[in-house]
This record gives sequence, C-alpha cells and structure tokens, in this order.
Amino acid sequence: MLLVVVMVGIVAVYAYHRDFISLYTKYCESRANVQQLRESVRRAQALEEELARKVERLDHDVVEMEAAIRRNKELVREGETIYRVELPPDLDTGGATRSQ
Repeated sequence: MLLVVVMVGIVAVYAYHRDFISLYTKYCESRANVQQLRESVRRAQALEEELARKVERLDHDVVEMEAAIRRNKELVREGETIYRVELPPDLDTGGATRSQ
C-alpha cells in the first residue's frame, strides 16, 4: 500500500512540475477554436456553392442576367418609373419597433 501512495505522490509531483493542468486547458481551448474554424469553413463553402449556382443561372438565363445588371447598376428602362418607399423609423409593427 505504501508503494501505491509513493507512486501517486511521484506522479502528482511530476504532473505539477510539467504543468499538465494548464497544458490540458490550452488543448481544450485549441479544440474549441478548431471546431469554430471548421464551422466557419462549412459556412464559407455553403456560400461559395450558393454563389456558384447564382453565377450558373446568370450564364444561362438572360432574364436573370438582365435583372442582376439592372439591380446592381440601378438601370431603368425607358418609360419605367421607380418608386422608393421609405418607412419612418418610429413606425411600430405589432407593438415592436422595426429594425433594419
């Protein structure tokens, strides 16, 4: 029994000397950071796929192409009238203020 107590004591002193607790804490933080980065990569890949689909539609759909150009360049066809509606900032929607 004394041998077990001595061995546990030696292991405890060694762990304290090597600062295993802070190393384990840093390891856990690193794992959490890696998980966050992986999730960020997944979101970026999903966005990339969505944008690739939009580009594909632009390449093959002339109506979508025209709509995108008009939207980005704020172009208007001859005879068209553009109406812009701006809501007052204090307009309540169902008792709550609207935020944009």
